[in-house]
Amino acid sequence: MILAGTRAEYIKLAPLIKLLDDRRIQYRLIDTGQHRFQAKDIRKQLDIREPDYYLCSNGASSGLRSKLVWLVGITLVALRGSPSTCDFDLDPTSHAIVHGDTLSTLFSLILCKRCRLRVAHIESGLSSCSVFEPFPEELIRRFVCRYADVGFYPDALPARKSKKWHQDKLRIHTDGNTGLDAFSNAVQRVVGVEDAESHCPSFCVVAVHRMENLFIPWRRNDLIAILESISKMIKIVFVGYGNTLSQFNQVRSWKALLRSKQVEVIPPCEYSAFVSLMMHSRFVVTDGGSIQEECGYLRHPCLILRRKTERTNGLGENAAMISPTLKNLELIRSWVLSSPNRTFPAEVGTTKHSPTMAVLDSLLKIGWLGSGS
Repeated sequence: MILAGTRAEYIKLAPLIKLLDDRRIQYRLIDTGQHRFQAKDIRKQLDIREPDYYLCSNGASSGLRSKLVWLVGITLVALRGSPSTCDFDLDPTSHAIVHGDTLSTLFSLILCKRCRLRVAHIESGLSSCSVFEPFPEELIRRFVCRYADVGFYPDALPARKSKKWHQDKLRIHTDGNTGLDAFSNAVQRVVGVEDAESHCPSFCVVAVHRMENLFIPWRRNDLIAILESISKMIKIVFVGYGNTLSQFNQVRSWKALLRSKQVEVIPPCEYSAFVSLMMHSRFVVTDGGSIQEECGYLRHPCLILRRKTERTNGLGENAAMISPTLKNLELIRSWVLSSPNRTFPAEVGTTKHSPTMAVLDSLLKIGWLGSGS
């Protein structure tokens, strides 16, 4: 049984789902409803079948009210869960697979544990070593890592960091993230990779969504001021996530920045289109760990606007991490002016090692896949 609910989870689980389908291994796909409407689009784009069951019929949209309704609904589902009360047909021999550090991950784990199922956690063990950076993802990851029965670790470092949370549990190194397989598949669909490397880009991509950067007023204001400064040096293509825009639109300086025509707001796009957008940009500005990871695969210049990160991808090479405060404005401007050269690796879009295959082989080896999985 695979449980997912967010756009990012479906992207990173898509290679595993396709492997299961190709090998005709039985499994059930359960959707939590967290990104129900966005998830429907991404499933269609990635050719993933529709879920067998939705845990919460009130799927969350970009509005705060719908998110709260979903949160209450999924909390009740998780806390009431038991083998006798579970709405969907539950095989007591089933095993569950969850991914990452989202609210869907947390409530899926709670539900499965209350239903006495064993749980495998993909992308386990990553930690920023700071409880509230990022929030609530760091807390969720620690909790899930502690109570999952099997942890799939991208590399040995997270396994060492999380040993105290995952004591006496099965820890499996996958030598990379399943996101690598999803990214490689997306790159193969990108048109004009050679052109992307050879031309001189005239814009940067900005994608920010972390709660600590959006919902703390002074940090949000500082972030907008930083983007205003960057826009004076290069045009910004801004990915308009619902939460981000709802918070930014409350700030007068953001509205003024939009009138300057140096910022183009685009809606979140299909995954391979976003990868193409990154590859054709001069650099990427983000507070997201997945985008940091993807820029690391590309060796593409990336400015990480965070104080702490749970990933090491690209740090000290193509990526720099700078806290998004006004006191660091000159440091950020200096990085923008001297950002690293864009040099895509020759093997971009190809992988000699598949972390997803490592996950599948391990699940088969321990007997977690087959009829009833």
